[in-house]
Amino acid sequence: MVLQNFERFIAQVPLHNFRTSAPEKVKDLIVISESDTRRYKFYAYSVPLPATDDSIKQWANWLIHRDLRAFTMDGSWKENDLISALAMSKYIQDADHHDALVDAWMSWLQGSNPVGDLDVQRLRRICFSYCTWTDHLIDLKCTLILHHDAGSVTVEGGESLDLLSYSPSICKRVRDLALIYFAESDRKPTDPLQMSDDQFCEAYHSHSQHDQPCYKTKILPEQL
Repeated sequence: MVLQNFERFIAQVPLHNFRTSAPEKVKDLIVISESDTRRYKFYAYSVPLPATDDSIKQWANWLIHRDLRAFTMDGSWKENDLISALAMSKYIQDADHHDALVDAWMSWLQGSNPVGDLDVQRLRRICFSYCTWTDHLIDLKCTLILHHDAGSVTVEGGESLDLLSYSPSICKRVRDLALIYFAESDRKPTDPLQMSDDQFCEAYHSHSQHDQPCYKTKILPEQL
């Protein structure tokens, strides 16, 4: 079968892998070719616009390998790769792929820093990308800023004290989180870096919205 974008073939994925890794999308497959005797059929899945060709190719590799490292240059993520892939995951709408990207992004933010710490400069550099992300990912960034970079957000004016500025909307959300904490200390958002895997999954993964188990614990059909 193939993944297509605006009727253009972009990537090929074995039908078994597609059925295994994206079973909720099987109903949307269309037959684009079959033998006269109907002994074989060739299927296509149209990825919703505005997903890019590169993001579709990355998703195809995820469907085949279930390993995000399988389609990076050297087994590690680059900044632009992650930003683009996360932005496009909103349109591809594969919860497993999206959640794995969130975890990859968190790992990238931590870099080589000690456990429980992150690279603040990386956090500041990607601030512009959040305009296309979902609300709970914006909350993830704002919570990280509150715990690890709150000093860069001014009390008034909605601007960062650093040349690498956070957007006014992000600054406002960080200040709102801080005000909630001061008003009701028991509602202080937990530092995402201090959460257990289960706590982080519940707060920032998207699979529950699709009534699916987490990709980390999911038993794929071929493993049954």
